[in-house]
Amino acid sequence: MAKRENKAYQHLASGGLSGLASAIALQPLDLIKTRLQQGVDVKAGGHASGIKGKGREIIPTVRLVVQEEGWRGLWKGTVPTLARNVPGVAVYFYLLSEIRYGLSQTGFFSQSPTTLIPSALPPGSTISSSISEASRHIPSPSPSSSPEIANAASSAATTANARSSSSTLPKLSSQGNIVAGAVARTSVGFVLNPITVLKSRYESGLYPTGSIVQAFRDLLVTDGLRGMFRGFTATAARDAPYAGMYMAFYEKGKDVLGRSSWKSGLGLPSAMIHTVSGMSAAMLATLATSPADTIKTRMQVLPKANPTIRAAVTSIFQERGLSGFFAGSSLRISRKAASSAIGWTVYEGLLLALRDKQIV
Repeated sequence: MAKRENKAYQHLASGGLSGLASAIALQPLDLIKTRLQQGVDVKAGGHASGIKGKGREIIPTVRLVVQEEGWRGLWKGTVPTLARNVPGVAVYFYLLSEIRYGLSQTGFFSQSPTTLIPSALPPGSTISSSISEASRHIPSPSPSSSPEIANAASSAATTANARSSSSTLPKLSSQGNIVAGAVARTSVGFVLNPITVLKSRYESGLYPTGSIVQAFRDLLVTDGLRGMFRGFTATAARDAPYAGMYMAFYEKGKDVLGRSSWKSGLGLPSAMIHTVSGMSAAMLATLATSPADTIKTRMQVLPKANPTIRAAVTSIFQERGLSGFFAGSSLRISRKAASSAIGWTVYEGLLLALRDKQIV
């Protein structure tokens, strides 16, 4: 059975800091991606006539934003992004840890036997040797020994076992990782969808941008309560498979890199394993879900022209063909890869530090 190695507030704090770091650093990529996906020229007043213009290209779009809004314009929408990402990432990581813990208690989703990633061990050492080293200073319990001595020996072995792993999260099967990722991401996405809609509108340049409160009121007046959840179906169609595939790829990547590092004697640090695994998983999962992301953006930025998924799909295909469903994909892949590298490295790094501090 998996053991809880970190408290709830530690998951929330680590996740919140992770979301803060990645949101500020990568907002320009998100803004340019939105401009490319919306399919209209902001300079042309939001008309489709700009579809075949320079707005489709990354460099000209960046130049246009800088010329009209200055360098600070690349960070337009940062406030709603922070309002979504900081609590959103914090709750996502906490919910993910809880779901993973719950699934690890079942025989179907738990990984058996538990696989440890010995990346934190020095080259040439093994998990068993580390456990033996930790237990060497504890007297071996004999039949006449007190329960306290036996418990001390068991605790020492558990401590060494915990330190040898590069992750604090329960180990799950591939199916378990897919279910945990999909459920956690979709649940958080539903709650934060209103902020996601505001964020997309801020970044599009097609709507007046005042305070978040004013933008919220304007959205309620123009689209009602239903507008707050505009594009959620497309968002769920993107997030559920993305998060599920991401978790499966991420955990597999950590396992493969950890084993390779151990066998080769390289002794890669945990941070490097998290970074490489996160980037690789994000690139694969992002490419697979790019069409759903483009559809979601169209529905949120231009709701009147794209009231349904079918209408958005038809509009995108008529304007750009199949390639239109991958508009901004390179930016989204770059952002997701960098976001995952920053996010998961910060999150798991802090949890490992907090766990080890508790053990001492």
